[in-house]
Amino acid sequence: MWREAVYSSNPGSPQSEPRPPLLEFGEPLVIFPQVDFPFRELPVQTSVQRNRTQDVTRSQVVFLSGTPRQVVAQLPVDADLDSILRYLELRLRQQPDDADTRGLYLEVGEPSAPERVRAFLAALPE
Repeated sequence: MWREAVYSSNPGSPQSEPRPPLLEFGEPLVIFPQVDFPFRELPVQTSVQRNRTQDVTRSQVVFLSGTPRQVVAQLPVDADLDSILRYLELRLRQQPDDADTRGLYLEVGEPSAPERVRAFLAALPE
């Protein structure tokens, strides 16, 4: 997962919004240009020159591991629903009989994309 944080020298000023996190999975090689914190946490704060008019943006790439439920739990709240569903669909194609992943797919997808969920599950082998 790639994500970014925005830091400001004027904590009371409105910050620029960071871009939404980018979830990449299922590819043998993924390249992220200019990552400030590869496989490390973003700092809570960073040094920014006083009276600087522009905010400072820093990015990170992290590897999420665990069961599908654990991976989804590690995602930030603003993670893209389509990416989450694509991740769960990939896992279900690999292990169609995984009841926990199937249940998670229903929990995440049914409220927002019921037609997609029904169509995908109907196409899975029994």
